[in-house]
Amino acid sequence: MARLTQGVFGGATGVAGDYECYIRNGIPYLRAKRRKTKKPATEPVRATRGAMSVVNRFVDTMTDFVRVGFELTARGEPFSANNAAKSYQLLHAVTGVYPDLRIDYPKVRLTQGSLPMPSGLVAERTLQGVSFYWWADPNAENVLKRSQTMLLVYCQALNRSAFQIGGAPRYKGADLLEIPDEFSGHALQVYIGFVSDNRQQISNSVWLGELAP
Repeated sequence: MARLTQGVFGGATGVAGDYECYIRNGIPYLRAKRRKTKKPATEPVRATRGAMSVVNRFVDTMTDFVRVGFELTARGEPFSANNAAKSYQLLHAVTGVYPDLRIDYPKVRLTQGSLPMPSGLVAERTLQGVSFYWWADPNAENVLKRSQTMLLVYCQALNRSAFQIGGAPRYKGADLLEIPDEFSGHALQVYIGFVSDNRQQISNSVWLGELAP
């Protein structure tokens, strides 16, 4: 049974005969009801499902981070920032041949936008966590100087991420991301992006490499 959520002329949710009604991001949709099949999945279908499983496992460790990272990409669109982030990884950052599929870490993008990145980006493991450094251009525009770091490290061995949103301003030239004690002894994939202080501009993230245990 479908349920009218906004009166007779508004959106409906639920099942109506052979159709399903649902609302996503405030927009009503109608689609044919999905039917179960006893036919075995084809190889391409299994490969697609396998790739999606790999992406879900990775991105689900950093949901709050990509929600900000892809917010501008998803703004005004009928999909969420989380879905936009997963779609990007699915198209660009999965490598291998099914069933041996994995994330290609250098090709991952966790923030997406046109805000320019600084030069001289490096990261190193320290006793306090992971330290990030970059060249702070004294002649940069104010919007760049005031933009803030978005830092993330991913530990494949634990399938966990640690991150920071809205960290140090760019003019500082350095920032520190504290990481859980459990990350000790494991390799880390390291990413950085920048977001304007008013959250209206954001950069593409950059992979800074794998840090050894």
